[in-house]
Amino acid sequence: MKFHKTFVLVFMVAFACAIGSPVFAWHTEEMDNHTATYTGTWGTSTMKLLYYGDDYRYAVGSGSSTTTAKATFTNSTSFDTSGYYYVYARWSSASNRSPNAYFYVYDGATYRFYTTRNQTTRGGEWVYLGACYGTAGNYGKVEVQNRSTSTLNVVVADGVRWVKENIDKNDIVDEPGIEYSSSSNRSIASITSTGTSSTNCTYDSISLPASGYVLVMASGIAKITEPDHWVKVGISDLSGGTDFDGLAPMIEREYAEDVYADERMFHCQFVYYYSSSGTRTFYLKARKQVGTTGTVMWNPLVLLYFPSKY
Repeated sequence: MKFHKTFVLVFMVAFACAIGSPVFAWHTEEMDNHTATYTGTWGTSTMKLLYYGDDYRYAVGSGSSTTTAKATFTNSTSFDTSGYYYVYARWSSASNRSPNAYFYVYDGATYRFYTTRNQTTRGGEWVYLGACYGTAGNYGKVEVQNRSTSTLNVVVADGVRWVKENIDKNDIVDEPGIEYSSSSNRSIASITSTGTSSTNCTYDSISLPASGYVLVMASGIAKITEPDHWVKVGISDLSGGTDFDGLAPMIEREYAEDVYADERMFHCQFVYYYSSSGTRTFYLKARKQVGTTGTVMWNPLVLLYFPSKY
């Protein structure tokens, strides 16, 4: 069958994540007729109720198996993960609808299956067409064809829905805490670096299953023995050096009689983005003013992985 000679309504459906955002990397995508571009003669109607959105589109049957009119629905993203997706279509029903509207389902340019549905009934429902295997990076596509031998029949283009079949161990879930790590609590480190260099007080690593974001947080107490001196505490994904991404406010010792005058609370955090999977290591670092005796006690250093922004 040569599809370019048939009357074709094309739904290009894409999948977002989000993460979506959906619970999975991609869960449900619904497309309305307003996202389409049209060639040929199309009507817009609200005459029959139970349509999706604020109207629907229709085209009269050609009276044969060929026509060149079509409408194309295109989204901006593709399948995030490979797997099976349930495919549904929707229309407003009436007695003049096609009793055998043809639906062709594609994974990108790869044809998967076709089926027919009676549009004289089940108006306003998401009617199941079948399951399509979607390959990561491809676009889902549904073609609705008016292969009607009667010019009294019309084919309705109202909406298409794709639903991810299931969650399995390889799906990326858009929820915090998919990967978590924290360093040992209440350990004390001496600050030896001064000026622009820094001391690694502690570090921890986290495994990223895919690209995404890591939220790094640290809190604790910095102790400074000399009055009118300072300690700076921060976090980084680089060992040593001068890099401070999440920097606590400058911690300075003042003259005071209080026994805890040399201790100051701190908290710092930073979000890192990585374009690939792998193990990432993060450091709690500090540096002191020349001549200062300083220590840091953290409680704790926390690493959280997120696959996407919300």
